[in-house]
Amino acid sequence: MIDSSYSYTYECVQGSNPPCTSACPINFKTRDFISKIKKGNFNAAYKEYAKNVLFPGIVSLICTQGCIEVCPEKISVLDLEKTAVKNASKKDPINFNLPERECRIAIIGGGLSGMACAHRLATRKYHITVFEESGSPGGSLKKIIDKKVLDDEFALQFKYLKYTLTAGKITALDNLDFDAVYIATGTGGNDFGLLDTWDSNSLATSQNGIFLGGKITGCSDMGALMHGMIAAASIEKYLKVGSMTGQPDTFLNTECKIPVKIKNFAIEHVIPLNDNYTKEEAVKEALRCTLCDCTECKDRCEFLQHMDLLPRKVESDAQMARSADEGLFERVGTRMIASCSVCGHCGSVCPKNINVEDILTESKKALYESGHFPPPFHDFYLRDMLHALNEAYAARPAPGFKTAAYVFFPGCQMTASGTDHVEKAYGYMLEKNTDTALMMGCCGVPALWAGNHVLLNNVLAKLKNDWRDLGRPKIVTACPTCAKTFSTYVPEFDTISFYEFIDKNGLPKDSDLFEGQWAVFDPCASRNFPEVQDSVRNLSMKLGAELKELRDSKKEARCCGMGGHIYPANPEIFHKMLVASVEESELPYITYCTNCRNLFLSAGKEAIHILDGVLGVKPLEKPFHISELKKNRIELKKHLLYNIWGENFEIKRKKYDVKLKINEEVYDKMDRLHISEEDVYDVAEYCEKNNEKIIDIETGIYTGHLQIGIITYWIQYKKNYDYSEVINVYSHRIQLS
Repeated sequence: MIDSSYSYTYECVQGSNPPCTSACPINFKTRDFISKIKKGNFNAAYKEYAKNVLFPGIVSLICTQGCIEVCPEKISVLDLEKTAVKNASKKDPINFNLPERECRIAIIGGGLSGMACAHRLATRKYHITVFEESGSPGGSLKKIIDKKVLDDEFALQFKYLKYTLTAGKITALDNLDFDAVYIATGTGGNDFGLLDTWDSNSLATSQNGIFLGGKITGCSDMGALMHGMIAAASIEKYLKVGSMTGQPDTFLNTECKIPVKIKNFAIEHVIPLNDNYTKEEAVKEALRCTLCDCTECKDRCEFLQHMDLLPRKVESDAQMARSADEGLFERVGTRMIASCSVCGHCGSVCPKNINVEDILTESKKALYESGHFPPPFHDFYLRDMLHALNEAYAARPAPGFKTAAYVFFPGCQMTASGTDHVEKAYGYMLEKNTDTALMMGCCGVPALWAGNHVLLNNVLAKLKNDWRDLGRPKIVTACPTCAKTFSTYVPEFDTISFYEFIDKNGLPKDSDLFEGQWAVFDPCASRNFPEVQDSVRNLSMKLGAELKELRDSKKEARCCGMGGHIYPANPEIFHKMLVASVEESELPYITYCTNCRNLFLSAGKEAIHILDGVLGVKPLEKPFHISELKKNRIELKKHLLYNIWGENFEIKRKKYDVKLKINEEVYDKMDRLHISEEDVYDVAEYCEKNNEKIIDIETGIYTGHLQIGIITYWIQYKKNYDYSEVINVYSHRIQLS
């Protein structure tokens, strides 16, 4: 079971401070504030502003707006702050209904820093005494802001808070009988000999319970405000646990982790017609803000976009789905988990390499082991995998040899959909190394995507046993997914791609030329195999292709939509992935994944497999129907065993009494629903032999069904003289009794 205490997204920078917040002396949460201005909600914007700066009527007059220097759009945040203060009709502060605390805190200095500290601690109902020599708050601000403005703002923000303002000068700390003290005496003020021992993060001094900050440390007015808020948090920690280390999450954070590109040209912000923005002008200016955040993964992934997710939410939803007790509530996260193609594209563009694939691969395993991963999502793929590993499986040394230096492993989809490729590729291998063995099967990735790691390990054990019997040869893979699976789960396999092998050993004599411009579509499984990607490009150029790179290529290769069995779980995401892949370029594609090639052809995209040119094979014009895939594997096995090893292989086919006619339109629907020709024949045979069917008298159409495994299949057909014509097919997971 996955360790719920471990976080894959711990280092995710999404949601962290944008550049404006990082540059701000008080780390003002600009993103939240501007979001409310965008909606024209000035009351909410004011409350957000007040929550951050405590004294909005003062701060909007002293803000130096250093944030504009790091803003990509040069947003005038200060003008927006002033507009919020001017136009908010509800400025009453929150009345915190908390019990009073016994602890007493002294604050020496009634400037902005001292009053900020007093405000924060007063909201928590501590007993606060502010010692101010002049007898009124404001400190050095009185030199630049009208005293009435200061008095009115302090009166407003302390409306529901209690504190005592004591006139007089404190000359020694020994005379103070308080639980904690904050020294905020301003520029040139008395530091009581503690400034040299000052901690600039927590604002602690060498004396327990004594903290120091504000302009006495040389900071600006805005910095003094921040010190006051930090001091309040540090004092509260000291009062609760006796520690002087402060609360790090309240410290000033100047680091911006979000990747933001500063534009190298000036952008004029909205210029107010008068001195200040009108409401309309403020909204217009706020709308220019892009709310800088890191969404690199979501921007490049149809799955994350469609589900409106970011990695932290993916992880939390997956954890909820994994940990939910049956019957407690619906496992809403299960479909989400099954809707990701686990291709790793998100991790490849993430500045922290956070990969949703890792989260959901583990989640699939956990759901399967707890019995909560819906089997219908994977039924078709697992049955196809087992066919490739049983009836269609073959592992043979080269004629006249018992062991091999190389073994060619074409993969289950190439044997099903590119039979000419397999025969010619193996022939090429034998020319270069006469002892090359052949292993036709499946790497087991369907079991991995279904979360069934026991089945995956059984598949890999089968392959490892035959590999050992062949003398532990180097495995030559034609499928990037096979290479990825082997490198991840069978590290003892020494693998090389067929494309690297050809690139090093030379093109076959009967290869065909490519003409014109092409784009190489890298399969997602190839992203960590740059040698494979480079070899395909080398071969393409040797064949005459003029290549143009796609944006999503090489390390940032995208998924065509086939990965992870997402089609049954969420066909809408599947189609979005396919369309995005097809529309990335108007150029025809060269790819080296059979699934990619087949999907592109099904979508009407001109695409070829690199081996079409390398081996001189006529490119496929239309992908095979799924009913033909198993037939292709078996026919290939029969053909190769006889022609190369002289073995007779008897193909065992089911014999049916019914004769069916299935038109191309029905075959296309069967492909979409993952219904094989064998499934249709099984239903028809059962219905006819057992008279389990109903007839529509008006149309003469028969309807019948049969449960095969966990799926119930339905067919509609008309009877003719010597055959039945299939009119319609469909399937579902409901079991009928």
